[in-house]
Amino acid sequence: MPRISHIHIYPVKALAPIRVREAAVSRSGALELDRRWAFVDTHGRFVNGKNRAALHTLQARFDVCRLEVCLDGRTYSLERQSAEISRWMSDRLGDPVELRENRSTGFPDDTASPGPTFVSTGSLRQMYDRSFLAGTVLIQGINPCQRCVVPSRDPRTGTSTVDFQRRFADLREQNLPPGVNRARFSHYYRLAVNTRIPPTESGKQIREDDEVT
Repeated sequence: MPRISHIHIYPVKALAPIRVREAAVSRSGALELDRRWAFVDTHGRFVNGKNRAALHTLQARFDVCRLEVCLDGRTYSLERQSAEISRWMSDRLGDPVELRENRSTGFPDDTASPGPTFVSTGSLRQMYDRSFLAGTVLIQGINPCQRCVVPSRDPRTGTSTVDFQRRFADLREQNLPPGVNRARFSHYYRLAVNTRIPPTESGKQIREDDEVT
């Protein structure tokens, strides 16, 4: 029986993730604290690894109990020191950016499918286009998730890997599990499954080692 092996959330969109043993489902269907904060530029566009390779070199450590982040050895309150964090990031990037918070929905990449993204050896075969349970939480698998430029870069330096996307797509096509509907793939630079969680599941917990059925 498949089980949840790891749960990662990103308190600040585009900064480092943290591993948690359990996560509550919010009213929007996202996991609580996942991408609750995000940086935007002066045009209101998200600042992330897709458009700022320099973000890969930044080190962030989170204390989710205190809602704090440690940057360059200094600890900031995510709730009370957004201006200070904005100045720190602006100095590091060389451009003005602002840290924003959305307690209701966070800042998911896919606003139509803001649930957790599942990655597993069986996800493409068993999870998309169907509903399943993670423990007691009802989840709807939506579609195979298209990847962005970020996986092609070294996670510490931001250096690009030559020909990564083509090689990835070739291997994805060659190694699709039996029974996968290939008509759902307009291209093969896809991994994992985007999901939605209905409002009835709000407040429930997804935990490591939960069965997926």
